[in-house]
Amino acid sequence: MLRDLPDHGLPLVQLKEQRRELIVAFQNRTGPVSGWELMQIAAIQQAISAFEDVITDLDAEIETVPQAAILNGMQCADIESADTTAGANSREHHEWP
Repeated sequence: MLRDLPDHGLPLVQLKEQRRELIVAFQNRTGPVSGWELMQIAAIQQAISAFEDVITDLDAEIETVPQAAILNGMQCADIESADTTAGANSREHHEWP
């Protein structure tokens, strides 16, 4: 379910919208931007960067997990094939006097 979402359900889009709204509000003012307002933008930007790093890690996990599952499935198939072959050979061996 979360794989279908580009942001994995994290509030990345909302944070980017909030940052944009703050910047637009500050641009439309005539007075200088206060230190508190700059800290708000900086905090939002840090959260955005952190979420982007998490999303990158989650995307990398999603890409590697199916490959590992495929490889694991191939190994299981090889083992099952070997067991079947060994079982057939042992039956043939037991049938001979």
